Amino acid sequence: MPLASDYEVECVSPNHQHLGETPAVYIDISLNGVDFFASGLSFQYTNQPLIYSMAPEYGPVSGGNTIVINGKSLDFSQDNLLCNFGDTQTMASSVLESKITCIAPASTKHGIVPFRIASGDTNVTLDRYHDYTVIQYTYLPPLIVSSVYPSFGSMSGGTLLSITVIEVIPNVDELYCVFEGNMTTVALSISNRSLVSCLTPRSNTSGSISIGLAQDKSAKPTLLTTSNVQFRYTTDPTINGLYPCRGSSNSETNITLKGSSLLQGDIDSVVCKIGGYELPATFLSDEEVKCTAPPDIPTREIQAITVMGSSEDGSSSQDSFTIGFKDDVSDPISIDSSADEMRELLALLGLDDISVSIEDESSLDKTFLVTFLGMVQDHQPLITVEQTTVDVFIDRRQSLCCNVSLSLNGGVDFYDTDLVFVYHDKVVVTGITPIHGSTNGGTKVELSMSGISFSSGRTNALCIFGSVEIQGMWMDGETISCVSPASLDDATVAVGVKFSDSGVRAESMAIFTYHYEPEILSIFPLSLPALHASKALDVCGNHFYESELMICVFDISLPSEGGGVSSEDRLATYRQLATFHNSSHIQCPSPPSLQSFFSIIDQSWASNSTLVGGSKLSISLESGADNYYIGTIPFHALVETTSLFPETGGRKGGTEVVVEGINMMNTTHLTCQFGSVVSPLAQYISPTKVLCITPHYPDGYGRAVVPIQVALNGVDFSLVANDVMFEYHEPLILKDVDPMASLPMGGSTINVALDDESMGFSAVRERSPDMIVVSHLDPPYGPKSGGNVVTIVGHGFTANHATSCSFGGVTIITASFVSEESLSCVAPQSVEDDMLVDVVISVDNGDDLIGGQYMYLPIKL
Repeated sequence: MPLASDYEVECVSPNHQHLGETPAVYIDISLNGVDFFASGLSFQYTNQPLIYSMAPEYGPVSGGNTIVINGKSLDFSQDNLLCNFGDTQTMASSVLESKITCIAPASTKHGIVPFRIASGDTNVTLDRYHDYTVIQYTYLPPLIVSSVYPSFGSMSGGTLLSITVIEVIPNVDELYCVFEGNMTTVALSISNRSLVSCLTPRSNTSGSISIGLAQDKSAKPTLLTTSNVQFRYTTDPTINGLYPCRGSSNSETNITLKGSSLLQGDIDSVVCKIGGYELPATFLSDEEVKCTAPPDIPTREIQAITVMGSSEDGSSSQDSFTIGFKDDVSDPISIDSSADEMRELLALLGLDDISVSIEDESSLDKTFLVTFLGMVQDHQPLITVEQTTVDVFIDRRQSLCCNVSLSLNGGVDFYDTDLVFVYHDKVVVTGITPIHGSTNGGTKVELSMSGISFSSGRTNALCIFGSVEIQGMWMDGETISCVSPASLDDATVAVGVKFSDSGVRAESMAIFTYHYEPEILSIFPLSLPALHASKALDVCGNHFYESELMICVFDISLPSEGGGVSSEDRLATYRQLATFHNSSHIQCPSPPSLQSFFSIIDQSWASNSTLVGGSKLSISLESGADNYYIGTIPFHALVETTSLFPETGGRKGGTEVVVEGINMMNTTHLTCQFGSVVSPLAQYISPTKVLCITPHYPDGYGRAVVPIQVALNGVDFSLVANDVMFEYHEPLILKDVDPMASLPMGGSTINVALDDESMGFSAVRERSPDMIVVSHLDPPYGPKSGGNVVTIVGHGFTANHATSCSFGGVTIITASFVSEESLSCVAPQSVEDDMLVDVVISVDNGDDLIGGQYMYLPIKL
């Protein structure tokens, strides 16, 4: 034992394994090998530490992944245990007797480095496994994701992704796909060490996320990749329409799928699936996709059904039977299989037109026949057999009905639908456009065909409307055009096609409805302001019908010169769906103004009669392929009011008021409006003056100031002007006049005092809750045929009072209570030639109230 110095001695501990324990022993010192001196110091023997495994043995050069070392007696140092990755040390993050945990440090290069565990307070170093093999750790090179296919998929998850990396993927124990840093799914396959396949997890939100590969599935996965490639979650599209839904088993059929949100990526990545066949599709819009159904998709025709098998004693068994097909393929099926399972096996979804012949009918239970035709409930036994072999032969009269689905990302995700495309062997007219037209004939229609297509030898197509044949013409491979013949009445007929060159006659799934041509009697209003036009034009006549294809066509024309508008820009056409009310009344909503021709910011042009005068709006009714002229009405410059006289009047109405302004015109429907109350028709005086009669204003006490507005067409009133306000007052009651007499030459000053108290009492009394007051009618016009609802506006109405409306004192209509402020009456048909009639509201308490004047349309064009 050498002496290190006068103060230190180096000793080598003896072998202590034979004791079978790991005790703490005291250290005694002797200088002569005989006499030992007790030092009071102890030495602890421990078991030999061993390493059994390390996982993982690899990681990215960025480090940060957790390494777990398993073994025994690994807690030989609790405070200073180091993990060495090559030349880089890191403190163990956890130390147990059988497990040590380390966090791998980053490395400047990839490759294999030696790994060892060392203690700072002991000389123990572990760099081998228990079998003496050297422990090594591999730094993996960074993997770069170059592409992801498809680049988008459903929020529902389940999209099969193909992730391509530039570097060779290392041979790791398990690989995970990582979505947005924390959602992980196990990789399904690795091809050529550069292509990884995995399924996307479900996502609660749409949008783009990052994609990566990791070696673990912890809360914070260790990424092996770097990438700017992203995957986009999309909302599922809606697919709710298929046209046509039938096609020929002998030729291709162009079909259109309809829905919404159909554009989610590349328009070339849309794929249709009909049955089990994937077909390229043509993207038309966000709401339509077109694809071509091939001729009848091959199906496996049944040749025979053979029951086979035996029990333990050798007798026949009924445990299963075999379906034999013409392609020599046999499929066993359990006798207890459900009807749905049977139909799926036979690929006969939707099959309802087949013929079954049985070699020995007595040997086959009738239950099977019913089941085979798809007429039993699920889970019902299919077949009962009394002998070993039964042959059932199938004659397929109708082909397979195929489910239709759609993929927007190249055929990876298919969105299933309830839509079914049916193949058939018949020639069928599947549709017609438009579906209605005039009894006079002449409507150009297009027929969609299925089961036959155009060829150079097939030219003689005859369209059949009911029993009338008319020459048709092929437009393309699946469309025939023809012109409807005349009809004696408004009837609905089937439309078919006959081919005279082949004798083939198409069955019809299309109908055409004849209508009498609409008769236009009037339009209202008869003119429109240059700006802020009416909400709707009322068109009255006969033979209107409800149709989604009925459209109002507006053609605007400006005067030939002036206004700074070029000649080629003086015409414009607008279309708007018509609103159908009844057979004698339709509306053309939202008629256009002249706004599109002039400035939006400076709208002074709208009041310039020289500039807008002569502008016209021509209106016609477009119904499918037919067009009916309604009439032409002029535009007029905006009316502006500037002053009025007198400025006050009684609430009872009847005051003549002269309103001054610009652009006044002598029109049939010149009208004034006081507040919200429309007065009787106004009287034209000059281009700057009109005479208005104040209407009755609801009784009350105190000032009531309202604006006066003027309309040239009865509906489009001038804008409110602050200087043109009319003040209503209550009836005047005199209290005192002083003096009561004066000299006849005049000139005396007379003081008149009003009785405010009596006036106030009278006003309050007249506004008592039991008092019914009518303000105005809304609308104050309607068609001569009647039938439209007119609202009587006022106050004091109750549900307890029986009220009625009289239009022109001829027809009495029961009024319906709406609220305390309104009643409603249905206008009767006009029985006189009067254009304007008084509407009288009668109450069962004996009151007859004038509701206002009602204007009957039409006015002859």
